[in-house]
Amino acid sequence: MHTTFDTPDPVHLYVELGAGHLTVAAEEVDTTTIDIHGPRAEEFKVEQAGRSVSVVAPRGRFFGFGDDHTVRIVVPTTSDLATKAGSADTEATGTFGVIKAKSGSGGIEIDRADSAVAIDSGSGSIRGHELRGDVRIKSGSGDIDLGDVRGTTSISTGSGDVVIGLAHATTVVKSGSGDLEVKRSNADVSLSTASGDVTLGHVPQGKVTAKNVSGDVRVGIPEGTPVWTDVTSVSGNVASNLVSAGKPAEGQPYVELRASTVSGDVVLRQV
Repeated sequence: MHTTFDTPDPVHLYVELGAGHLTVAAEEVDTTTIDIHGPRAEEFKVEQAGRSVSVVAPRGRFFGFGDDHTVRIVVPTTSDLATKAGSADTEATGTFGVIKAKSGSGGIEIDRADSAVAIDSGSGSIRGHELRGDVRIKSGSGDIDLGDVRGTTSISTGSGDVVIGLAHATTVVKSGSGDLEVKRSNADVSLSTASGDVTLGHVPQGKVTAKNVSGDVRVGIPEGTPVWTDVTSVSGNVASNLVSAGKPAEGQPYVELRASTVSGDVVLRQV
């Protein structure tokens, strides 16, 4: 099935897909094109109403057996995207505005979003490369890997590892089990997990909270950065090679660090 709509401006795209694979590409175009392949492709409901475009798969039959479809959609750059998927994987390439994605067990991958991102996932991996707005993610299980995040970030997951490459704004991550890592942060960060390691690779400033029950806590502080620490481990070791930088001068960035673990080690290192 192939459909084309004239859309000279960015659109608001809504897609529902149970099983299969969804690719949405944001490109420098003035149309929206939809290509659907699969056993019930002709039964999809495809509609346009002004700047809104919707693509909705038919309801599954025979418990969804044989209803896998491949859907590829091309929209104008900076379009908004909302998706609802069952086991289908969702891939968004190019630059989008707002993205809202819901998934049962399929993976979600986002290239770039210039506005807010909200993701709700039962299970399945989540990847975001360049996210310039606020980010909210709720996940039952599955790994989460984010690259450059410009807005405030809130992540809540039952299990699975969480990695953030660069956090520019306030970041809060809570997990039941799994390793948590922020490679570099430029603002306040709070990471907490019951079971798993907590790592902050490069923290030049801000209020930092790192908590777990079982697992190690590792924090890297740049040389010459003033640090205030409140660090505890019930049955593990606490180690630090930080060189005291004294009190911060007026206007100088500093780190306020609170780190605690029950059965793990706490390691503070100079980077």
